[in-house]
Amino acid sequence: MIGIFVAGSCSLASAQEATSVSRAPTPSVSAKEAAHPRIHEVVTRIKNQRSRIDDGLKDKTLTEDQAKACLDVLKSAMTQMKADYKTNGSKNLTEDQTEMLNKLLDVNSSTLHEEKQEAAQATVVVTPVVSQ
Repeated sequence: MIGIFVAGSCSLASAQEATSVSRAPTPSVSAKEAAHPRIHEVVTRIKNQRSRIDDGLKDKTLTEDQAKACLDVLKSAMTQMKADYKTNGSKNLTEDQTEMLNKLLDVNSSTLHEEKQEAAQATVVVTPVVSQ
């Protein structure tokens, strides 16, 4: 009787473990991203900013010169990241290196946002109200 109880308890425990494992959330990042989260963060920001620059050119909220200046900042960030890899001897970034790259990207992001806001304000047409 005790043997049946122990076997039943083990089966119940196994069923509970299987249930909890099957309910575990699926990771949303790849193994490569998980291994190098700082690099992934910076590269993702660069890709997003490139997309914002392309969108700004398409909807005319950025001029060619403004887009070129922002793209130059992104190129500078990528060059710096590659130099950091060389310094570190691997494709890893230190916290300080990541912080520096993020500050550079923060400035670029603010510039993109400001240019878009200025373009939006410039296209707003105010119609005067004529009183009779």
